[in-house]
Amino acid sequence: MHLLGARVQLYAAFPLAEASVPGAHVQGWYNPWFAGQLAWDLGNNIGVSYLLGTYPKLSSPVANDATTINQRFAVSYTGNGLNLSANLIIGNEVNNSSVNASKVPNYLNLDLTATKSFGNWSFGPVAYYSTDTSSPYSGYQKQHQFAMGGLVGYNFGKVVLQSYLTHDVTQTGYLGNDTRFWFRFIIPVS
Repeated sequence: MHLLGARVQLYAAFPLAEASVPGAHVQGWYNPWFAGQLAWDLGNNIGVSYLLGTYPKLSSPVANDATTINQRFAVSYTGNGLNLSANLIIGNEVNNSSVNASKVPNYLNLDLTATKSFGNWSFGPVAYYSTDTSSPYSGYQKQHQFAMGGLVGYNFGKVVLQSYLTHDVTQTGYLGNDTRFWFRFIIPVS
């Protein structure tokens, strides 16, 4: 389906979260996510998109007791074996009546990727910046973080596996510098 010259894409996610530390364990459903996206192919391997979504309020030990509106703006160049992408995410809490809802800050995240493919392999630097854009209660310490690292990926044909390793270059409001390792599977459906 197309609208305003853009491909229309719909998304939904129902994440289950679990966390454990010595002496404590918590699990439950995290806020579900519903979104619609308009994606434009501008030609010459350049694409842009706008996504509007929501994380509805959910009562769960691991969820936010608030509804958040989520907007995403993205631009990518994907020609000549390159993937040069920037993805800006803005989250704004909707005015909720719950007492706990005021504890969720608004936020801004920026993800950057610059990879090159060599056959089935892809490599390159990645970076992200995240910051709270509001102080939801008196005395709240805003958090800011900028991290850099690398991506390694392999295209198996019908499935792409990518892994990332990043480390904070700078941070404020966290307990210390953060090192993250994660991976994802990409399964094209068309």
